[in-house]
Amino acid sequence: MTESTWPDPTEWINGLTHDLTHRIAAYESETDADLKRNKAAGYIGCIAGHLGLLPAFRNNDLLMPIKDLLIFVHALEHGGSGHPWTKPVNYGGTNAETLAETEVRVWVVMGVWSLLEGGYSKNKAYKYLARAMTESGRTSKGQPYSHRNVQRWWLAYENGTDPRLEKVQEHIENYWAKMPCPHGSRMYECGSRPDSRRCAAWRAVAEEFAANALKVANFRDWFVSR
Repeated sequence: MTESTWPDPTEWINGLTHDLTHRIAAYESETDADLKRNKAAGYIGCIAGHLGLLPAFRNNDLLMPIKDLLIFVHALEHGGSGHPWTKPVNYGGTNAETLAETEVRVWVVMGVWSLLEGGYSKNKAYKYLARAMTESGRTSKGQPYSHRNVQRWWLAYENGTDPRLEKVQEHIENYWAKMPCPHGSRMYECGSRPDSRRCAAWRAVAEEFAANALKVANFRDWFVSR
């Protein structure tokens, strides 16, 4: 029996088929080798993204090989060679940072955004994410992760001063637009609040997301090269 946390089977397969139909058409019509590789990665990422909507693929590392492959393709597109976790990529500044490290920043900012949307103050959101970073095994020079780092990343995103965070809004729109809610709908389409179409459980879901998004086994996201 389908549980309430599972998407409707017909909607799920129709959505997957619809997306793949558009992607295969773009893939087959592409003549440039590099762009064809990009579209192939996007096709695989699309499948992984739809699988990620199923509870059986959440909170585990079943999709990690696909995510690793997509990040590798993404690294090639940016002139990198070798595995992206060991090959630094220079983003135009004085510091070289790996794709995985940049991805940490992206997900931290996404976590702050979700908590702010759930009614958190900025300072409380920064501290919540800093605690999540510490609990996931990340530290600030051996000490518990500082919320000042989270604050700096958020302000860089908010003010548009860090090119590494340019895709955050795209990630937010993709991720939260498809996020299932506890009432069997989606977070933006639930209607459980009388004054909004948003889910009434947004705050609780945002807290769970922010607490769990940085756990190592689930960290690498499927949006790369989509």
